[in-house]
Amino acid sequence: MLSDTKLLKDKLYTQLRKLPGKFNYKSSTNFKTAVHRLLHYSVSTEGKYYENLFPNIDSTTSDFPYSWDDATSTSYEGIPYFGKFYSRQKKSTDKSHKGRICAHEITGSELVYNCYDCSVDPTCCMCSYCFNREDHKDHNVSVHNSSGSAICDCGDESSWRVHLNCKANSKVGEYDVLDLPEELRNNIDAVITTAVDFFFSVQVRNILTLPVSRPMFEGSHNAQEIAHHSDTIKNFPDDPDLQFVLIAWNDE
Repeated sequence: MLSDTKLLKDKLYTQLRKLPGKFNYKSSTNFKTAVHRLLHYSVSTEGKYYENLFPNIDSTTSDFPYSWDDATSTSYEGIPYFGKFYSRQKKSTDKSHKGRICAHEITGSELVYNCYDCSVDPTCCMCSYCFNREDHKDHNVSVHNSSGSAICDCGDESSWRVHLNCKANSKVGEYDVLDLPEELRNNIDAVITTAVDFFFSVQVRNILTLPVSRPMFEGSHNAQEIAHHSDTIKNFPDDPDLQFVLIAWNDE
């Protein structure tokens, strides 16, 4: 008997495969909305945990999907927010990023901090939320206004020679992920890994991959290593009607 998490992953994977065909394999505003609706619906465990994800919002309105078909609808005419129920989520003011890279986009109105004693190279920087003066006493530090293209590298171990005590992470956050129900935490992980599996399943069949990335996908062992959180790499069947276009960008 399959676990509830495994069933959710299988349902999501099936929907991700079908979704492009519903929109004739063309990108559109409605298609992007459908992708967001599908992922949020999956994370919510088919609507079970909407209250946890959208506190103080009435999730019984027509905006919120309560079926897979509704989550992947091709039209949102007459639906509040044009189907973008996820845009009503409360915006967090918490700048902490424990366990991950900050990656805050430092706008032109913000300061950029560089410590040339601690950084691996001069391009490594921090935002004002992360920069801890106590870490950089008597260091070669520069501060300047961002040109709008800087990304905070705090939390990226490859960017710094020493451990940094992030100022943002030292503060008490608005919430703790441990406060979430265990089933919801497990399903968040399941949805993310399934989406990544789908990404690689499309990429592994792409004949136009960059030369440097192609060897990574040759052979089941390497593909399995890349998706090490997954049960299996589910390659698509040789179906000429299945068409996909994939563009991936890094954080720069």
